[in-house]
Amino acid sequence: MASSSLWQRFQRYFLEYRGLGFCLDIIRMKFPDDLFEKIRPQIEHAFAAMQELEAGAIANPTEKRMVGHYWLRSPLLAPTGEIRSEIKETRSALYEKGRGSITMSIPEVNAFYIGALIALYERVVGFYGSLVNINAYDQLGVEAGKKAASKLLELQKQVRTQLSDKGKTAEQIARADPEDVFHSLRHLASNHLRINVTTRDEPADARFSLGPPSN
Repeated sequence: MASSSLWQRFQRYFLEYRGLGFCLDIIRMKFPDDLFEKIRPQIEHAFAAMQELEAGAIANPTEKRMVGHYWLRSPLLAPTGEIRSEIKETRSALYEKGRGSITMSIPEVNAFYIGALIALYERVVGFYGSLVNINAYDQLGVEAGKKAASKLLELQKQVRTQLSDKGKTAEQIARADPEDVFHSLRHLASNHLRINVTTRDEPADARFSLGPPSN
């Protein structure tokens, strides 16, 4: 698909939840333009069902069981005090039987702490791979990922040279795919104090600029 067509899809389908610091780019997935309207009833039903399950609805009518993996993540989310106590007591019972478990807590759900967890798991995978004599970093797709990352780093360098004190959109800066340029600009703005972003109602209309050097 041409980059111009991808950019049009980006402007239509890119999702951003600024309050959560979360965004979702699905434009490179193949689906017809009327898909979401067609499956709207199913989506609304799925969300309602998930809310009911989290609130303690019966998930298995035959065994009259609830599904509580969300509560294992945080016992405080359990719908009753009895279930909260059972979760805590189960952890204690496992420990007494010599079966360890780990509880990790973060002070806030944001990019920094989620990134720290991802980095932790990445190192755990590498460490475990060495224990079982597997090179976790020499698997199918790793080399392709490295090449793609190299192209992205080069694009970031080119994009940065186009920034000035006058704000520009990704489309105004782009010499190639505006979508890739947009993501590069977002990354730069998140990691460099001099690079500023002025948001608009539509993410594609955000303007990026270069501020004065810090003293």
